[in-house]
Amino acid sequence: MATSAPEPVQQPTVSLPPLPGASGAPAADEPTIGKLVADATSQLSSIVRNEIALAKTEVSVDVKKIGKGGAFLAVAAVTAVFSLIYLLHSLAWVFMALGLPGWAGYGIVFLLLIITAAVFGLLGKNALAKVQGKPERTIASTKETIETVKAAGR
Repeated sequence: MATSAPEPVQQPTVSLPPLPGASGAPAADEPTIGKLVADATSQLSSIVRNEIALAKTEVSVDVKKIGKGGAFLAVAAVTAVFSLIYLLHSLAWVFMALGLPGWAGYGIVFLLLIITAAVFGLLGKNALAKVQGKPERTIASTKETIETVKAAGR
């Protein structure tokens, strides 16, 4: 009995459609790499511009608060200077009159000016305490944008 070699089994053939762009040219409905890069650059540029605009808006609000607080402090400083003049004038009357009631009026004016300076000083301090000093929303938005870009790249 002679044994012959087994016949090879024929494999089924599958025909696949050509891949888009396999011929070297992009498919009509697919953007080119250059177009994708241009779009990404444009979008990134737009994001950066928007972040800068948001930062400018936040900083301008803080600048207004600083201006208001500075004005209150300026009023407090001017009032304190005038109160010093009255204190010195009252002290002169004390030495001149040695207890005559003339200086008492100047002492009362001095106390009123000190109270005014204290009120405006506190108003200025409170106004400046409200200033955050950094654009919180811009920082949060930028961090969110970075996380979104990182997630899209994965």
